[in-house]
Amino acid sequence: METKTNKFKMEKVRQSCEYQSGIEVESIGSRGGLSLAWRGDASVVLQSFSHRHIDVIVEEAGEKKWRLTGFYGSPYINEREVAWNLLRRLSNQGEYPWLVCEDFNEILYGSEKKGGLPRDEKKMEEFRQVLEDCQLADLGYSGNWLTWERGNLPETNIQERLDRGVGDLTRWANQIQQNRNWKKEILTDKLATLLEADRDEENLAEIIDTKIHLNMEIEEDNTNLKANFTKEEIQIALKEMRPTKAPGEDGLPAIFYQKCWPIIGEDVANYCLQQLNKGMDVSLINKTNIVLIPKVSIPINISQFRPISLCNVIYKVIAKAIANRLRLVLHKCIDAAQSAFVPGRLIIDNVLLAYEILHTLKNKKIGKRGLMAVKLDMSKAYDRVDWNFVQKVMENMGFDKTWFHMVLKCVSSVSYSVIINGLASESFCPHRGLRQGDPLSPFLFLFCGEGLLSLMRLEKAENIIKGVKASKSGPAIFHLLFRDDCILFAEATERDAISLKQILMEYERNSGQRVNFDKSTVFFSTNTQEREKMAISQVLAVRRSNDIERYLGLPRGKEVFIKAILQAIPTFSMACFLLPKTLCKGLEGIIAKFWWQKSRNRKGIHWCAWKDLCRLKEDGGLGFRNLKNFNVALLAKQGWRLINYPNSLLARVLKAKYYPNTNFAEARLGNLPSLTWRSVWAARGLLDKGMCWRVGKGDKISIWDDLWISGKEAERVSNQVSNKEIKLVSDLIDANSRRWKSELIRNTFARDTAKKTLQIPLAELAHEDLQVWRGELTGEFSVRSAYKLLQDSSQDPNGINLQIETKNFYRKLWNLDISKKYRSQFGNSL
Repeated sequence: METKTNKFKMEKVRQSCEYQSGIEVESIGSRGGLSLAWRGDASVVLQSFSHRHIDVIVEEAGEKKWRLTGFYGSPYINEREVAWNLLRRLSNQGEYPWLVCEDFNEILYGSEKKGGLPRDEKKMEEFRQVLEDCQLADLGYSGNWLTWERGNLPETNIQERLDRGVGDLTRWANQIQQNRNWKKEILTDKLATLLEADRDEENLAEIIDTKIHLNMEIEEDNTNLKANFTKEEIQIALKEMRPTKAPGEDGLPAIFYQKCWPIIGEDVANYCLQQLNKGMDVSLINKTNIVLIPKVSIPINISQFRPISLCNVIYKVIAKAIANRLRLVLHKCIDAAQSAFVPGRLIIDNVLLAYEILHTLKNKKIGKRGLMAVKLDMSKAYDRVDWNFVQKVMENMGFDKTWFHMVLKCVSSVSYSVIINGLASESFCPHRGLRQGDPLSPFLFLFCGEGLLSLMRLEKAENIIKGVKASKSGPAIFHLLFRDDCILFAEATERDAISLKQILMEYERNSGQRVNFDKSTVFFSTNTQEREKMAISQVLAVRRSNDIERYLGLPRGKEVFIKAILQAIPTFSMACFLLPKTLCKGLEGIIAKFWWQKSRNRKGIHWCAWKDLCRLKEDGGLGFRNLKNFNVALLAKQGWRLINYPNSLLARVLKAKYYPNTNFAEARLGNLPSLTWRSVWAARGLLDKGMCWRVGKGDKISIWDDLWISGKEAERVSNQVSNKEIKLVSDLIDANSRRWKSELIRNTFARDTAKKTLQIPLAELAHEDLQVWRGELTGEFSVRSAYKLLQDSSQDPNGINLQIETKNFYRKLWNLDISKKYRSQFGNSL
């Protein structure tokens, strides 16, 4: 709430209302001032604060953590954009369910105001847009609909809905599902233990009881899946669609429905809900146009075209709503080796993991038995999916019959027309396959892939096939999936090769999939005998590969073209590997040559250095990327994930191999490290530079050696005192009152340092110290802030003052209402 008073007075008010715990933010004169108060035993950990927000993590007894942000929107129009951008920055970080509430000082629609002049439609649209960008939905209200009022007389009375609560419904739903999944895992582990134990009456009774509870968990998931869809789910599905993607048969893109929702939303939602809740019959709207996009400049046969499916937006809204529910239970059904499309998993994790395993194979030079990795190329993977096979898989997973019938109706009711020279052909109906543009297709393909993984798990259970370990104590890896690509790991023996071949043939017969053995390859460990290599290659009928990089297959206006195309091409590789500096300079040289050239084959004068063009526009540059720094920032993200997601498959494999007895921050490079580990390890210095401590108890933070005081310089406190008893930040805190020892601090530190220290808020309830990323207010890592940190540290200190003086000039230049071409030319001439 806004207090309009200093925090000491507000603290007394809070305590008089019997709220013993709280956080106060100082007011600015008679404006602003915030207070967050709570009772009970809940643990509330402060993440960040400003004069516009207080952001905390809440943990209640026996419950998962969630995030609360008290937000105060600016009442002044000229400050509104700054407030909205703050909310956007807060939304980019953190994975906890998020609730944002309090006074936004803006309304969503004109109906939320009574009396006075009509609200500016542009301002309401900006508020709607920021909530959409943050994926926040209004949570409704209880009690009075209008929360602010002014004027006692009827003719002067104005009422508005300025206060509201909004939340990220997807994250809240995910947390509920995670709680249920946690219970299911406990029951599954308990059942496995009971089945292995000696049987007696007590044991049998407990097995039956556990199975009953396990079935109740599955039934609960099915109950949630089958629950009636709501208007909010329809609206969320529409908001998540890209607005300007090519439209379907009706010619209306998603942006039409998004912008006209206040007018047509009721009718669209009612139609979608009727289809979802009262029996699916989407054949009339499930008509798809196929457009053929040439892969080459002069195509001469049909294989040189790429077919693109264009679905109607109304159908995609229905399918998206179903897919959003399916997403919530996906992590329970899909193997941990599949990294694509499953919430909480990144495909880049499996790329790094694959390189780590292949590095192990390459360095395995001793031992009687070799190892192998078989990379499979699925021919027309989406087009060959058998619908009946997907249905059987979902049925065996425990999905309710009515649910998977509704899902498959979306797939089986489709009809196609091919657009040739602008004209549509006669429609035809398929009997198998999935569309690339259908929101359900990625998830249904995952179910199809589970068939292959189930066969692999059966072979593993019978000890027929043994996986590959990156280290002795690490987990064995049997398979990795990347969307529609797959790598299988086994011992390099003819027996294992025959088993793999039989598995693939069985999978092909049932799923409709077909392995293109001509394009598939096998990679052997160094110690594999030549006769074994030849025998395995003949059994599998695949090519041999000795090159890791080849094996895995890594691959408008000038300014837009450089940023969106040329500098984006190496991004995937830079997220996995530390590129040589000479390569980065070479790429930048090619891009600079393209930027300055007058026309094709005509060189231009390089009017300024490339490093100057890589500065932000407000600093006098053009915002191009410094590839070397961007490469390190991308790799630092992988290091951040190793620290914050220690239970991921990648983190467990790397820890077992490179730092089994310590953590990532203290890990050593080790002997014979892989290229991926060397790359991620090299970015550790950036993490060390960008991470700082958020004070809790203070017993883990060194006053002199750690970063813990806020400020742009983020320097460590210089040790100029002789008091040897002062070592930890906890020495500066009164543990009983949870207040700073102000006299000790003022006598110990310089005036500026003491002032900053006393401004650090301390929670009423002591909590553990947290390591956070200082580049973002939320404390969560972002590639953007890491890159900016590197850019700032590489600038010439002598030029900083000049940049500060000219920043406002360049900001005005780039905001001029003139042609972008002339702005760029004028900027270059300076």
